[in-house]
Amino acid sequence: MEHYEMLRECEACIAACAKRLLRKYGCSPDSLPDLEQEGRLAVLLLIKRNSYVPELGSFPTYAAPFILGAMHRYLEQNLGNLAISREEMQQIIKAKRLWADGRTAEDICEQLGIERLVLDGYIGYDLHFFSAHDMSDEEDFDPYEQEAFADKLQESPEKITFRNGCTERLQLLFDQLSGKERSILGHTFGVFGYEMLTASEIAVLELMTENGVNKAKRAAIEKLIMLYPDSELQAWRNIWDGLERVRRKWEEK
Repeated sequence: MEHYEMLRECEACIAACAKRLLRKYGCSPDSLPDLEQEGRLAVLLLIKRNSYVPELGSFPTYAAPFILGAMHRYLEQNLGNLAISREEMQQIIKAKRLWADGRTAEDICEQLGIERLVLDGYIGYDLHFFSAHDMSDEEDFDPYEQEAFADKLQESPEKITFRNGCTERLQLLFDQLSGKERSILGHTFGVFGYEMLTASEIAVLELMTENGVNKAKRAAIEKLIMLYPDSELQAWRNIWDGLERVRRKWEEK
């Protein structure tokens, strides 16, 4: 199947997911194109990953959780900030960067052309939905941003990098599970685009008993454990552990 056709097949699903989330969170209809674009990007990433197995069902059905996940992440990063213009949000981020860099309030006000009262509002503005990575374009990532916001995130840049690397490689293992296994684990833990559900809710969704859901969950976890040896996730953790040992030895000198 051509890539364009795969994306075209998902258009109805993308539109439905976007409208559903806009209604759920009471967002402005003006956000619809942005959400739909996030959904298309998620589909393109799936196509690039080449993890779809036709025998497991249609491509839109396979892609739906990833589409919803991408849209949820977009809303998590922007919900509460959608009423602010892009220009003002950039001013807020610039002000916080300069403040984290130790610049005085007078210098920041002069550089940004704002009043002190406005600056106080910018500094106090809650950006907890943003990660350091989200504050820059992926193609032009600046490590300084991680350092500037490490305290706010309560994680070091190294831990953020390690965690993100583990998540990406864990998803490669997750994608090797069957559709039902992915659904049960994804809904159990609320990961990889799946909404967190109770065992009884999953049972209704999958036409199973709660006991069957719990057994299937344990079996899926055991399958992940079996897939772990010699996986990219294990290699990533081994490499990271080696680098950490070198770093600690260097610091001890």
